[in-house]
Amino acid sequence: MMNYSNPRNPDTLSESIVMNQKIIPYFYQLGYQYLDINVKLQKDFITAIADLVVYLDEDKTQPYIVAEVKSQIPAEITLLAPSVQQVFSYAAYLGESVRYLLVTDGIHYHWFERSSGGRSLLSLENAPHAYNQQQLALFSNVLQPITDPQHFFDLMHSVMQILVREGTGYGLRMGSEINRILIAKLHDEQNITLGRKSLFSSDQKTESQLSIDIASLFNNALAQLSTISISEGIWNLSPRVLKQIVVMMEKYAFSTITHNAINQLFWHLFSDMVRLDHDVYTTPLYLAQFLIQLVNPQPGMRILDPACGTGLFPIESAKHLQASSEITPTSEISMLSSSLPEKTIIGIEINAEVAELALTNFVLNGLPPNDLVKADALDKNAYTNFRESCDVVVLDPPVGQIPRSFSFLHQFDIASFSNRITYEMLFVERALDFLKPGGILGILLPDTLLSSPAYARARAWILQVAIPKAIISLPVDAFVQVGHSGKASILLLEKKPSSSSKVGQVLLAEIQSLNIGKSQRSVASGIFSSLVEVVRTFMTTNQVPEETQQDYWNAWLISSNELKIESWNASAHNPNKRTFVQTLKQSSYSMVPLESLVEIIGGRNFGPSNYVEKGDNTAMVLQAGAVRDLVLDTSESPFVSYRDYIHFERIQVKTGDVLITTTGKYLGRATAIIGETLGYTLASGAVTILRPRSPAEVDPFFLAAVLSSTLGKEQVLQKQAVSSAQPYIRRGDLGSILIPLPNLRIQKDIADRLHEMLATAQRLIQLANRIEAASKEIVVKELQAGEDNA
Repeated sequence: MMNYSNPRNPDTLSESIVMNQKIIPYFYQLGYQYLDINVKLQKDFITAIADLVVYLDEDKTQPYIVAEVKSQIPAEITLLAPSVQQVFSYAAYLGESVRYLLVTDGIHYHWFERSSGGRSLLSLENAPHAYNQQQLALFSNVLQPITDPQHFFDLMHSVMQILVREGTGYGLRMGSEINRILIAKLHDEQNITLGRKSLFSSDQKTESQLSIDIASLFNNALAQLSTISISEGIWNLSPRVLKQIVVMMEKYAFSTITHNAINQLFWHLFSDMVRLDHDVYTTPLYLAQFLIQLVNPQPGMRILDPACGTGLFPIESAKHLQASSEITPTSEISMLSSSLPEKTIIGIEINAEVAELALTNFVLNGLPPNDLVKADALDKNAYTNFRESCDVVVLDPPVGQIPRSFSFLHQFDIASFSNRITYEMLFVERALDFLKPGGILGILLPDTLLSSPAYARARAWILQVAIPKAIISLPVDAFVQVGHSGKASILLLEKKPSSSSKVGQVLLAEIQSLNIGKSQRSVASGIFSSLVEVVRTFMTTNQVPEETQQDYWNAWLISSNELKIESWNASAHNPNKRTFVQTLKQSSYSMVPLESLVEIIGGRNFGPSNYVEKGDNTAMVLQAGAVRDLVLDTSESPFVSYRDYIHFERIQVKTGDVLITTTGKYLGRATAIIGETLGYTLASGAVTILRPRSPAEVDPFFLAAVLSSTLGKEQVLQKQAVSSAQPYIRRGDLGSILIPLPNLRIQKDIADRLHEMLATAQRLIQLANRIEAASKEIVVKELQAGEDNA
């Protein structure tokens, strides 16, 4: 990915200058004392030179960090980058004591943590500071230090299994309990370093006394981060279960684990558990980091999340601020401490159980627990001291329709601009209330609010009070990691000064795919980092680089005036997609709206009670999965009664109909019913019937081919709306799709050629299946022959 705003001088500094002027002072600032440069490494017959090695001892017998210094590296690199693989091999030469790897050019610092035995790497967000060796020695005498993050995660997984066996369900409650115990353990280890007796010990204690001690440790840790005394919540674990967990954990030192591993415990370990609770939604970690990088909060600013959930956005904001500040050497052991003043980063959460988990996540990440406010952010009469006090508001709000009986609805101006009020609409207005004039709002929104004509007046209200700065369309796989499939965008708004009537340009961007998979974080980070540079450049200069198209995304500018009359869906404004349609408009064939060629008939949703076994007096229901591009697969289609077939006469499928999927992940697949003998057949709610108005004007198979082509797919994508559950296209928008219409002879000629090609493809598939079956038979026969010969 390209780095559009690299501050480096074109005359790139040499690696030796970077080493002496930046990297060596950087390590001293982190607290490391014993360094060596250009270290010769020898293994078997291979010799290599490591740029810099950091040791734990003065005699340099315990290598701890290996650094690779480059003249220039990108803002984001993956574990598979050659420089990372190179330094990983150097660590293998030096032995298992090497725990951290660094790849840097003096501007970007990419840290990695090595697992026990050096088998894997974990990307770190912050630099590991030097340990106080006296404290480490103390731990070694009293406890067993944990230095391998995998060992830590395995222990926490064992704690989870104890809780599951004892009846604590997966989800928020388990997260809160484990976080509380971990906070108590870390605070106890702080006490040990101060020469105090450990309370996190089961030795000669009753279960009740041990429970009292653990609760005391937890509350003291809260008090350490608060300016006022605070005692939190009721413990739901029985003393017997708590003792089992203490017995498992008490012999280990957890403070020797990096901040990164402990801070991210909830999102790395509990994401699958939270996903099992359909009432709980978590933002993917990489999306939260992306949004924070886009709004780019700076030291001295106040940041607020009015729907903070488990605390992800406030925590990522704190990390961003710390990364933007000067490095202050701190021990890993003093983990439960904060360098941020209170009310710098504020989270508001209405759900008591979610807020309890957020509070423990705050504490583990060094945020003052008083900055977690348990309240309804939509009550404008509460917390008026936050009004127009924030520089940045960032959130992923709850979504869905709000009943007109909602008690605070009368407080919102935007409610009078739409007949259908949603939570996300109210949170947009509330977020703008919290912002200072000129402040920035970064919010994740379902595409429905940005594209639906039903919300056009609500968008007009937003333009009265805020200046759109950027709209970034996210791909459908953006939420795969947390088990969601909705389509969403990121909206960046600047709150207008009261007298402003500013009209400017808006940056639009579309991310085609994140290729989410096992390496989703590294792939997503690479995509996001290059786009972040473009957005930041635009936010400061109102310009974008000439080259704003990458493998996975592209960006462009439009006038904010265009948003007054059109959808805010970035895809609908994409100049690359418009070009194809515009080119066809200039061809010799006329472009005709689909609705002028066909009658558009929506299908019907059938429930389980409607379905029956296939029989003589039954009718097939064509669902979205049955409709493929130019092919119909009825093998898995369910059946309803003949009485239902007669009753729903309008959705009966007939020869000559074109079927198109209009809801769900198969959106936009089309086929024609030509010559098939389907018998009694109905269209489900996800399938729309397109019935030609005049067979003399359009060939059904030609029409299905156009809709299945790039031309059809791109228009469907541009016009699709997105509900909180799944994408769909409205009947009116479907009817506005443009169809190139040659004369009927040409249409039939194209259709005949496509039929022939599909028939050939089908024969090849059948041949391939026969060859595959024959190959399996050969293996079986050869094995049997071998047995006979034996």
